[in-house]
Amino acid sequence: MPAKRPGPASHQAAPKKRKPNKQTWYAVKFGLHPGVYETWEECSNNTERESRATYKSFTSKEDAEAFVAEPNPTWFYAVARGNFRGIFLDYDEFTRAITRAKNRSFKKFDKLDKAVEFMKKFSDKATNADIKVQMKLGFLSDELDLDPDLLHAYTDGSCLHNGTVDAVAGVGLFLGPDDPRNVSEPLEGELQTNQRAELTAILRALEKTDVTEGLQILSDSKYSINCAVVWVEQWESDGWKNSEGAYIKNKDLVQAIRKRMLERQAASTQTRYTWVRGHSKIQGNEEADKLAVNAALKKQAERIKMRNKS
Repeated sequence: MPAKRPGPASHQAAPKKRKPNKQTWYAVKFGLHPGVYETWEECSNNTERESRATYKSFTSKEDAEAFVAEPNPTWFYAVARGNFRGIFLDYDEFTRAITRAKNRSFKKFDKLDKAVEFMKKFSDKATNADIKVQMKLGFLSDELDLDPDLLHAYTDGSCLHNGTVDAVAGVGLFLGPDDPRNVSEPLEGELQTNQRAELTAILRALEKTDVTEGLQILSDSKYSINCAVVWVEQWESDGWKNSEGAYIKNKDLVQAIRKRMLERQAASTQTRYTWVRGHSKIQGNEEADKLAVNAALKKQAERIKMRNKS
């Protein structure tokens, strides 16, 4: 018998070379500390407790930095008919205004004046009167309106774990670089909330400035501005009670702000309140935010230290 030919030598496929892991960069646009981070843990620590957090991963550090730096477009959502009416900057609020509403009428605009004209044409007088008030307070604005004749006081509050038993809050007031009147302090008292921190920051602005010095208070808290300017007179006339007959929240702080405001009015001193959109690259607001956050973090560290001792 002829000898069997040896079979073909077996050859294993050469293993594929693994591609080296590319560096991932995490860009935090809105968060506790906006910036570019190298690890997911750092990104998570700066976003997980922030309801408005915005972040994205990139394989290029330059692209991540560009994402953080680029300005956000402002849209004005005009709701002439819906569950409630008005011009809104917040998309979630706009969604609540139109969801399941009958005979709704709305439109999105890139300019405030276009939205105002739409509302004048299709909405009611009461809504348009309210829009005028919102424009005066800066709730609705194409750009920040700074009065050159007034001292600019940027106020902010920060509350870590807001709404929980572990909540710790900080207060920030920024009047200028190295201004000795700047404030970065933990919120006083047992009740630690973001609203109380925001109101306290406004109170500090009124306390730290002379009663005869014209002042423009810039806050990203619509609630606080409404407390100080819009709702306060009605509350005072109603014995500091709301429409349901219960005492208003944060009455002590609202009354303290009211007292300071009456002193400024008696001195014929101009005091103007202006809303600014938070985390929108407005330097004064960013500085006030840093002061408030740092104070809250310091208070949190002190609390942890005390717990470890016990």
